[in-house]
Amino acid sequence: MKKIILISALIILLSEKLLFPQEVFIKGGVSFDKKMDEELNNYPIEVIYNPNINVIGEVEINYSLMNELILFNTLGFRIRTGNLEIPHGYDFNNALVYNTSNFHSIYIELGLGFKYKFIIEQNIIVSPILGVLFRSRIVDEHSYKRNSVPYPFTIESKEFKDNTFGFVGDAGIQCEYNDFIYEISINPEFYYSLLTRAGSYKHLSFNLFVGYKL
Repeated sequence: MKKIILISALIILLSEKLLFPQEVFIKGGVSFDKKMDEELNNYPIEVIYNPNINVIGEVEINYSLMNELILFNTLGFRIRTGNLEIPHGYDFNNALVYNTSNFHSIYIELGLGFKYKFIIEQNIIVSPILGVLFRSRIVDEHSYKRNSVPYPFTIESKEFKDNTFGFVGDAGIQCEYNDFIYEISINPEFYYSLLTRAGSYKHLSFNLFVGYKL
């Protein structure tokens, strides 16, 4: 948490030295996760990853650099939930049985990036965005449902490092209409984080935002 506060203070201080904020947006939306990569225990059957729809929100502050080039920084949150179905063994009917590991995580995200505004009409602006996020997990809850089977798999467990924070890419496009803003963006994670006892994952998030200019 101290690192988040320090980085946030540095970004805001740098921005204020450059120029005064021009616009402030408050945004909310949903996000869809896709597995990019994984580091798991040696299961004989594939682990099934079932992410839920994430809830996301952020405040975006814009600073005008030159003409239509904008520097922006963001402070937001992300609620990530879902479960893993982990292969456990076979029952007496030779049917495959899974254990279920549920996860519930909350993240704080601090972003910095650039956008370029293309003015389509007086009240319609389209802007491609490119930046980077610092993401930190502040809540991490798990529950595990274990089923009994007569023929369990023998699993060789591994040790996984749990990275609770790291950097994430941020790219997408925004559309402003009057005082409203709409955004479609993606966030590829540049680090692995422990999701459940099964192992670590990298995610690619697809975000849909709707916001309003304050």
